[in-house]
Amino acid sequence: MKNFVLSIVMLFTTITTFAQLPSNCPSYFRRNNGNGACAQGQIKLFFTNCPGTPPVIDSIYSNGIKMNTTFSSPDASKCLSQNYISYCVIGGNIPPTSTWQLYFHTPGVANPYACTVPEGTTLPVKYLAFDAVVNDQSVLLKWLTTQEVNNSHFEVERSFDMNTYNSVGLVLDGFVSGANKSYQYKDNATELKGRSMVYYRLKQFDVDGKFTYSKVLAVRLEAKAGVAMQVSPNPFVENVNIRFSFTESGVAQIRIMNMEGQTMLSKQATISKGYNNIQVANLKGLATGMYIVQLSMNGAVIDNQKLIKN
Repeated sequence: MKNFVLSIVMLFTTITTFAQLPSNCPSYFRRNNGNGACAQGQIKLFFTNCPGTPPVIDSIYSNGIKMNTTFSSPDASKCLSQNYISYCVIGGNIPPTSTWQLYFHTPGVANPYACTVPEGTTLPVKYLAFDAVVNDQSVLLKWLTTQEVNNSHFEVERSFDMNTYNSVGLVLDGFVSGANKSYQYKDNATELKGRSMVYYRLKQFDVDGKFTYSKVLAVRLEAKAGVAMQVSPNPFVENVNIRFSFTESGVAQIRIMNMEGQTMLSKQATISKGYNNIQVANLKGLATGMYIVQLSMNGAVIDNQKLIKN
């Protein structure tokens, strides 16, 4: 019996050790040779799923030859919103190679690891702006592109909860505006009536049928009657106070979501009729960027506001 117990313990230890090994290599990289935030150059490593602890680059190889290149600590502030971690070059340079062999280590994990990472292709469309104008329960969407490669058309998608998106229209062509191209779409659907917030994204199709999504655009229509939600501080660092009045008692739910609609934190509280205050604490671990704070009452979404993390 003692031998059996010992075997189980050893097996559990082995599984635990392997579970800590990194398994998420970058899907591709893009480089910037000094035109961006890093004076000596920058690389962005794009991940399908953002790693919990950003990996540190130990060395870089091009065609089997080690490069005399060193990088800064990883900046993961854009990983949740744009799926990349950036590294500034602090020594040497980044060679124009289509594939790199990158060696990493994860802080707190003993085993280093290697990834073969290809350079990402140029995005078919680069957006300069994506905005909206609200007029009497209709929404006029406007977007501007600075580059288009094999672009076929845009599909406008709409959501009221940032979870389910439905196609509401197609935009086949725009008009040239200086060096850029301008598009617009007016949404005057009856479904907008009585809503406080609506969310839009663009589904851009290439001529070969492939597609990519734009960022999510949150548009405020009007606050629901009986609710006066205040979020402070905004921008915030760690804690957020949600203050609101409501005309009935029940269960309130606060959701903090990123701009892709993923719930980063959810909190419920039983409230009374009238003035209420809910504090959402320990948000220091969230990456710097834009979020949405959503207030639901008794299962129905009541109001949404933009929230900035410093």
